[in-house]
Amino acid sequence: GGTFQNCRFVDVDPAETAGLLFRDKARDNVVRFCTVVAKAKACLGFYGAHPGFKLYGNILVGTPSSGGKAADVAVADCNLYGTAPAVMLGQPFADWKVAGRDAHAKTGDPKFVDAAAGDYTLQAGSPAVDAAPVAAADVPATDVTGGRRPAGMAPDMGAHERGAAGGG
Repeated sequence: GGTFQNCRFVDVDPAETAGLLFRDKARDNVVRFCTVVAKAKACLGFYGAHPGFKLYGNILVGTPSSGGKAADVAVADCNLYGTAPAVMLGQPFADWKVAGRDAHAKTGDPKFVDAAAGDYTLQAGSPAVDAAPVAAADVPATDVTGGRRPAGMAPDMGAHERGAAGGG
């Protein structure tokens, strides 16, 4: 398995089916503190089984996922799922949460500073700010720009840490 952290995947290539694709028998992959904006495609695509998959601290804008099974996800928490997530791995979002996944998940506009201009840093008042209370061992020391994480009371969801010294 691999760890994807502090990544930005924006405007997914139309030839691809998702921002991040996971192939059959990929085990123990971790996607943490990434920002995935896939307006016309799925943020995450799954082909086959993915035991041990972990998803936390991310911002996923667009269709959250395609393919896969909820049972393959070992951990999902502290993710922000855009404005209207309908299905996560074949389950309605409400059922996903009732099953014990993403207890600290949020939905809504992440309030990027200027997404149209490619600025995916977070505005003041973003629901993603200080919103990822995950174990310290699971938090990268820096954000995508090299700024300190966390900069506030808890890490911010997504690739950018608002107010991070030297980054953000």
